[in-house]
Parts: sequence; structure tokens; C-alpha cells
Amino acid sequence: MGRRSGWWGSRGCPADAGLRLCEDCYSAGIRREVARLSAHDAFAPSAVTLERLTGVHVAQRQIEELARRAAADVCDSYLHKPPEAVPEDALLVLSFDAAGIVMRTEALRPCTRKLAEREPHEPSFPPKLQSGRKPNGKRLAQVGAVYAIERYVRTADDILGELQSLSREAEDASEAPRPRRPRPINKRVFASVARPYSTVVDEGFRDALARDPKRERRWVVLVDKPGSDGAREWVVERVRALLNGADPSQVAAGMRRSATLPGRPGKIERRGAVDKCAKYMLGLAEYMRYGDALRAGLPIATGVIEGACRHLIRRRLGIGGARWSVEGAEAILLLRAAVLSGDFDDYWKFHEARVYAGTHASKSPGRVPRTGPALKVVKCWDSPPSQKSCTQARSHDFGNCCQGPWAARAS
Repeated sequence: MGRRSGWWGSRGCPADAGLRLCEDCYSAGIRREVARLSAHDAFAPSAVTLERLTGVHVAQRQIEELARRAAADVCDSYLHKPPEAVPEDALLVLSFDAAGIVMRTEALRPCTRKLAEREPHEPSFPPKLQSGRKPNGKRLAQVGAVYAIERYVRTADDILGELQSLSREAEDASEAPRPRRPRPINKRVFASVARPYSTVVDEGFRDALARDPKRERRWVVLVDKPGSDGAREWVVERVRALLNGADPSQVAAGMRRSATLPGRPGKIERRGAVDKCAKYMLGLAEYMRYGDALRAGLPIATGVIEGACRHLIRRRLGIGGARWSVEGAEAILLLRAAVLSGDFDDYWKFHEARVYAGTHASKSPGRVPRTGPALKVVKCWDSPPSQKSCTQARSHDFGNCCQGPWAARAS
């Protein structure tokens, strides 16, 4: 249905307000399906699926534009949404990470764009990167997650058991069943490729503060920054020391000494990798209190946020051949985050109210005409109707018919 014009003038058509029509030529139902489909799949397959489900053909460029408009109110909807309840004994966890999205050259950040423009033109497609050469074609999207989770007390052996069970013998030897891990509760994921990292972190803390305004729960913040059997044993030994509460600086010093000792099965040929790891541990030694965290039942891994990066970004925005603009990537991120968080239905009600307020509220004051199925009295019988009486009832106006026990109603 197209936009109404004619004798209604600037006031618009009251029926348009009842049907919740927007200023473009697509109904709210089509716009909703476009938002949901484009959040899950590429634009071209979304157009094919939409036509198969609704019979309406929408061009790919129009689907891209509708997706951008559909994501306009995602951030504002969470400001008006009631906060999720946090169980009394649960932990409130915030986790943050980043993932790269292949962008158009003009959509890269200034420093990356300069490097991309300096690179020689590669005639082959797809471009072949030399060894050690960075693509300079990605822009980091900041990802955050807020959720509640129950405490889960473990030991260093519980964590390293999974690593040691890579061998079949150790896996068969362990007969004791492992305790079931607690699952995240009321998880919300969010991301942005247009806003700075600090804004995404602020949004996460604002969501956590809304869930726990009196700060009665314990908050945990998690930030995310392979070889032979001998190398695995070398790694397990150092990891066990960290998980048992050893001083990270002492572990780092032992790593450097061990890497230079000749004739040991745990010898590592590349000293640079060990030095890089040791430097990382020395810089973050005050935050690596894994022994205290395990004894308190706190999470120490970032698997939730890494899974969010994979499902939220790589499975949709990382499809082969895709090159994104900032506006297009931001719209898909917002819609996909709402879908994965289970908030899409609530968001769409909020979005439709916003669109109606900006399009029809000022032009059609008063009560909005009803557009849903309206029940009307069609015929009243004192006995069950026959097929003939039903046929006659369809061709007669029963607008003023009285009520009865066998009143037939139709929309």
C-alpha cells in the first residue's frame, strides 16, 4: 500500500493511522519480517524468503534501507525497558570483547584507512595476502554482555582435567561424572561498530546498575585480551600454578628460564612467544588472582563473550564477500543483538509506537481506528442454523440484529 494523498492534504488519512502505515510504501508487517530476516541472513536471501512467505517482492536495496530504519530505536528501547531481576545468590557478570568486520575503505577508521589507501592495488580477486601482512580492511566492533550466573566452585584440577582428557587414555580413566555447569540467566548482548569502546562499556554498566541498583550482588567483570605432548605438559604445569594462586611474576620468570634450558621435553623453540606471554602476565599480574576467584566460585573464563562475538558478528557480518558501511553494519548489529537477547518482540512494539507517534499522532488526534479483526453480529437464531439460513445470512445486513444464543459472528 502506498502513501495516501489527495483531499486529506497535510492531515493524512485516518485509515493510514489505523493500519499503522509508515511514510514509505511498506506496511508494518513487511517491515517487521524484513528486520527479522535481515538479522539472520544476507539481504539477497532475505528478499527471496520474504517473497516466498508474503508474496511481496522487495528489492535488495530497499531491504537494506528498511533494516536501517527498523534499528533506529533499539538503544532507546532499553532505556524504557524494565530491568531484569537478578537471583539473590547469583553473580552479576559483565564481559567485553571486540571482533573485526570487513568494511568499505571509506568506512574504516582514519588510521586504518590511511594504511589501506597506501597498499598497492591487487588485481586478483579475492586479494591474496602475503605472509605476515595485515589486511587493513577491518574495523573493530565492540561487544558486551551482561548476565547473571550462579556460583560454581572449582579447583585447578577440575579445569585442567578437560585439557588433560584430550588423550583417550585419560578420558577413559576418569569415571566420575563432572558436575553440571550453571547457565547464564537473563543474558543480554549488545554491540556497536560506530560508537567508541567506552560507550559500549558504559552501556553495560548502566544495564547492570539497573538490575542491581542497590549493589547487593557481587559484580564480576571479564575482559578478553596449541602443540606436541611435551608442549602441552609445559603449559599445564604453568597454568596449574596460576590457578592455584601462584604469583604471576614468579610464573613468568620461570617461563623465561625454562624456555632457554636445553635438552628438556618442554623446550620451546620460539623464545619470542614466551617473552610476549611473560610480558602480558607481568602487566596484568594484579588482576590474575585466579586462585581466589576459583575458591569463591567466580567465573574466570570469557567463553560467553567469545560466543557472542561468533554468533553476533562473524555468522552474519563475516559472510564471504560482504563489505559494510558503518550505518549498515550498525543496524544489523543492533537488530541481531535484540534477536539473540530475546528482546525483539518487545522492541518492535516500542518501535511501532515511536513510528506512529512521529507519523500519525499529530495528524490524527483522538482515538485511533481499529485495524484488527472486529467481531460483528451476523445472525441470531433460536435453534442451530441450517446451511440455507447461513447462506441467506451472508447476503443480508444484520447490523441491527438482536443478540441470541446462536449469534454467529464474523470479522
